[in-house]
Amino acid sequence: MDINFLIGKKIKARRKELSITQAELAGDKISRNMLSLIENGSAMPSVDTAEYIAKRLNLPLSYLFSDSEDLFPFEKLEKIDYIKEMFKKGNYSRCINLIDSLSGTDDELNYISATAAFRLGISLTMQGSFLSADKYFGIAIERSKATAYDTKEIRTVTPMYQAVLGNVQSPLLEFDFEAFKNGYEAAYNYEFFKYITLDFDFDFSNKLFARHFEAKSLIKKYNYQEAIKVLLSMEEYKNSKDYNACVMFGVYTDLEYSYKQLGDFENAYRYSNKRLSLLNAFQT
Repeated sequence: MDINFLIGKKIKARRKELSITQAELAGDKISRNMLSLIENGSAMPSVDTAEYIAKRLNLPLSYLFSDSEDLFPFEKLEKIDYIKEMFKKGNYSRCINLIDSLSGTDDELNYISATAAFRLGISLTMQGSFLSADKYFGIAIERSKATAYDTKEIRTVTPMYQAVLGNVQSPLLEFDFEAFKNGYEAAYNYEFFKYITLDFDFDFSNKLFARHFEAKSLIKKYNYQEAIKVLLSMEEYKNSKDYNACVMFGVYTDLEYSYKQLGDFENAYRYSNKRLSLLNAFQT
């Protein structure tokens, strides 16, 4: 195929895809007549003109001058370093958006976006943004199935978090924890699994989980006053990087219960309201 014709074909197809008129694309840089000649394959754009058109149409310049009509490889080559930079910096939503802006995908990009969505889902769960977390876990599962890369962690751990999102008060009703036992035992995720399955014999390294189980053990011994001291001390985690909204929901539940057992209904009511407020916040 003649290179002039192919360049013109690519420009015209992209312009129509973006619903841009010839006059709008030409702007003050080139004449509409010249653009028409380029699109019809009757004229070869100069490098400056091609750079201008490529920028206006959000196309890699190398794509215009190539003999391939497949845009995706050129888009990926142009953006992959930035995508990986955003992933490395933990800007997972930006990473996913960049991948979604491309005209295609492949194993590598599906793996990157699946992992980014998985990590973002965990972060949003810890923050208490359950609806948003559920959206990203859905993306993680969908894209983990579309890549040949190893996504065992995502496929094994995601159902646990989805169980928490579906029923934060009783996640075990939603979660087949037997299927998890032989799965991926990543440090934090496995401790979270032990936390929601109430494994009192597990030696937690995570301070938040360990403190809550300390309080629960005191409650089991009917030592409500000491349990309350431990539970109240956990509110200091609200502004730390270790904050976990699911744990705080359990803390408020245990505070409400402990105060009730001591006949302190004013404080029981206070933490009942905090628990309900957090439950409502989970719907964001």
